Amino acid sequence: MSEVDSLAGLRLSVVTASLTRPGGTERYLLLLRGALEEAGVSLRVLTRDGSGDEELGSLLDDTPDPFRLLPQARRARGVAQRLAATSDLALFLGIAPFGFALASARALPTLLSVHTPFLTCPAGSRYLPRSERPCERRAGLGCLKVDQREGCLSFQTGAPFAVAGKLSGSLTRTPRTRLLLRLARGVIVNSEATRGDILRHGSPARTWVVHPPALIPPPPRVERDPRLLLFVGRLSRLKGVAEALEVLVRLKSARLEIVGDGDERGRLERSAKALGVEDRVTFRGWLDVEGVAEAMARASCTLIPSRWFEAFGQVGPQALQAGCPVVAYDVGGVSAWGRTAGVTLLPVGDLPGLSAAAGAWLERPPSAEEASTWSVAARERFGLARFQREYLAVLADAR
Repeated sequence: MSEVDSLAGLRLSVVTASLTRPGGTERYLLLLRGALEEAGVSLRVLTRDGSGDEELGSLLDDTPDPFRLLPQARRARGVAQRLAATSDLALFLGIAPFGFALASARALPTLLSVHTPFLTCPAGSRYLPRSERPCERRAGLGCLKVDQREGCLSFQTGAPFAVAGKLSGSLTRTPRTRLLLRLARGVIVNSEATRGDILRHGSPARTWVVHPPALIPPPPRVERDPRLLLFVGRLSRLKGVAEALEVLVRLKSARLEIVGDGDERGRLERSAKALGVEDRVTFRGWLDVEGVAEAMARASCTLIPSRWFEAFGQVGPQALQAGCPVVAYDVGGVSAWGRTAGVTLLPVGDLPGLSAAAGAWLERPPSAEEASTWSVAARERFGLARFQREYLAVLADAR
């Protein structure tokens, strides 16, 4: 019997933040939905915002509030028991509502799908903003001392967490993670690096690595610009965008296109002016996938200078599919796709190496044959059919 046949009649409840927010793990469910229905799976989606079949609202909010703990716990148990009566399997996709997840794992077989450090870091990023590097410590009371030095528990929101929030996150993150991993049927992760991060904090019954799909349409036939560097992603300090500007200082003839937006855009524009490279930088904002494919087809190198725990990083495989070489910091799960032809991996913070590697690709852009070889390999390795097949096999195994 194939995995698809063994899933017939499965009643699957998926818990996720939203089906309307662009990008992120929510997109994976949309890509899986057709394959699940073809396999005979009865799918029900529960979301925070009502974009699925049922709205869970604050039940998916882990904000510490002593006045809501008991009512939230009672509601979580009630919803979990209702799920157990109508579902064979629950899948928590990309969010960390510990209370509800624990109630679910006690009531019925439950899978966790983990794509970021949200289970293992109170800040959810494993990023030290003042040192600008990934955090290697395990969550615990020591996080409070690290926060005094780095401000990491305040970095993501832009404002200090409440004292109760810092204490709760630091003291309970690892114990709650351990308990959740022990109760769950297993954990689906996006890279070996994410699996290693999970195993440092607990011992799940099973783990499965399923690389996410990195989908991009076939690039248009355009001439590659031997002066053009490209950055694609959210404009945030942890993504290292500022280092892409520093590369321009070292490569005097290069130009940079920045595709994306975020809170750091204003600071980056001012920094470009202060560095004297504003005439060689273009901020293009967010583009649709066709626009990204066109930008990657024109560029001679894509820069990925992330300084946080990049659990996978889809931009790299997308660039390879467009025949564009990549220069990236070797952090987190980047090595899942980065140890291949067309990619140069460097230690985090090696700005001279980043500049030299990018400059080498500007001096010798990839040939048409090289670009085609990278594209075919990346499309096969990170395509939708492979993702759907592997995910269905995991669900069959878990069942």
